[in-house]
Amino acid sequence: MPPHGRSSEALAVARSVPRPLASRPGALHDALAFRVGPRVLLGPLLVLAVILATGLGLGWWLADRLVREDARFVAASTSDLLRKLVPGLETILETGTATAEQRGALVRAADRSRVVAVALLDRTGRPILGGREILPTAPSPLPDDATARALVAEALAQRDIRAAVRPVHAPGWPAHVGEAVVPIARDGRLAGLLQVSVDLSDKVAVYRSTFIWSSIVVAALFLLAAAVPGFFLWRRLEALEAAAAEVRHLAFHDPLTDLPNRLLFQDRLAQAIARVRREGGRGALLILDLDDFKAVNDAHGHAAGDQLLRAVARRLTRAVRATDTVARLGGDEFALVIAPLASLDGLDPVLDRLRRELARPVTVDDRPLVAGATIGIALFPDDGDEPDPLIRRADGALYRGKAKGRGTIVWHREPPAEPPGRPPRAPAG
Repeated sequence: MPPHGRSSEALAVARSVPRPLASRPGALHDALAFRVGPRVLLGPLLVLAVILATGLGLGWWLADRLVREDARFVAASTSDLLRKLVPGLETILETGTATAEQRGALVRAADRSRVVAVALLDRTGRPILGGREILPTAPSPLPDDATARALVAEALAQRDIRAAVRPVHAPGWPAHVGEAVVPIARDGRLAGLLQVSVDLSDKVAVYRSTFIWSSIVVAALFLLAAAVPGFFLWRRLEALEAAAAEVRHLAFHDPLTDLPNRLLFQDRLAQAIARVRREGGRGALLILDLDDFKAVNDAHGHAAGDQLLRAVARRLTRAVRATDTVARLGGDEFALVIAPLASLDGLDPVLDRLRRELARPVTVDDRPLVAGATIGIALFPDDGDEPDPLIRRADGALYRGKAKGRGTIVWHREPPAEPPGRPPRAPAG
């Protein structure tokens, strides 16, 4: 069951959707027009100043963030290395003592090119080993290191690596140092802390200069791009709008027949029910299933079946009115929403046109095929005023019709009696 064709109502809705701004007469000209005045020069200068300030600030912030992450990485890798090379590192942190073998392993593990100083702290943040006890080349400790104390307090509180980058003006220390504190746990319990100082002087200089110049270049390119004629910008916006419209269309329409799909059909049915409830009258939901469609696929192939479904979709669309909806629910099953109807007499011409359209052979690959169909009908509000119950009742009528034989029209309930002289409608199955 695969057709999906756009109904007349769907076409009307598509025509009512506003076109992109640039496609309306004069809109593109109006959007690009400006008045000459003092703001013509002041505006671009202010915009450029804001862009430059933002770019410089962002570059500075990113540089600091990168060097801080660099310090975190070095500290984390140093922690991993110490845990691998120093036997019983957690025991040292818990007891506060280290054997000669452990001290030697600490010295060997901590001797890395960018590591300036290493210290072991217990679970309260009190130093156990540090300075030249672990790294013989470490500089003298800083006298009042508030930054390190703050990092230790944060690491203890958050149980996570904390890092900071700061300038240092002290003999033996690099110009920029990355301080990092790494919590070390054993069996899910904090054993102690590892404090690592890393030389980041070269990193700070490289990152900051790179991002500052990158920001300046980006700002200059932005200013140049603003001078490009707006025509090309609007062409791009039109293309994006067309792509978005295509995506929206595919989301609500069947790709084979271009009819509304099940999602859009349910919305149309809900709107029709609301309109009938508001304005009075009736509406009809028709569920249509092609007869012997599987035999067509088996005998002639799926390509022929697809051609048949597209032809049926076109014929169903011709058979209904401009206010009606034709949708493909899947496979060879279609749904028609016929509303509003002042009376049930208004449904008779639609059913007659459906019979005639479906009775005509469809030529597929130079072979005539007859697309007979069984139809189940539910009325609203007679048979319900909610979409899901109506669909179930129309489906039930359809299946009763299938049981009777091909080409039947079955009502969920017997429609009201017609005035004298009119032929009776097909009874409910």
